[in-house]
Amino acid sequence: MKRQIIATLGAAVLMASAVASSSAVPAPVSSNTDVDIVVTSTGVLSVSIAETEPFDDIRYSFDRQTVEGDLTIQVTDQRGTAAGWTFNLRGTGDFTGRPTGPGDSFPLSGLGLRYTSVSVDAGNPDTSGITGSGVPQVSTTGQQVATASPDSGNGQYDLLYDGTLSIPGDTLVDTYSTTIIVEVPANP
Repeated sequence: MKRQIIATLGAAVLMASAVASSSAVPAPVSSNTDVDIVVTSTGVLSVSIAETEPFDDIRYSFDRQTVEGDLTIQVTDQRGTAAGWTFNLRGTGDFTGRPTGPGDSFPLSGLGLRYTSVSVDAGNPDTSGITGSGVPQVSTTGQQVATASPDSGNGQYDLLYDGTLSIPGDTLVDTYSTTIIVEVPANP
């Protein structure tokens, strides 16, 4: 009988240790979380134009003369949307002399621009979606000169144009100027 009690007691201890050890192992736990970050922008789309190589001076002549110079259009897109952009170029009117000069002028259409290249100043280094267009005769109506397709154009880019200006013979001695404007077209 003593053996039976010891055997029964031994079996009960064995069973209790098996129950205790199985409840002590924690069940696997999984958890996850989403981390959201919002990128905001206070950036804008802007453009500027500069005469990067001035047009040469000429001497008075009875013959038509041609001079060359360079213009650079700099587009900065800090919106962070990769929406692309389009810009048009126009002049405000004919080349006119100083108010105190002899009162001569010559046509704006004598100015032609040939697109030559684009370079990256900052931002997306891929320029494959950026194109420039030449303007054979600048006018007072907007003509497309610079475009970035959607998914390109985030950054700052310089578009270079070679300019040729034809000045009629017998243009009086003076300093002549016009204003060239680059802007987003009203109906892109």
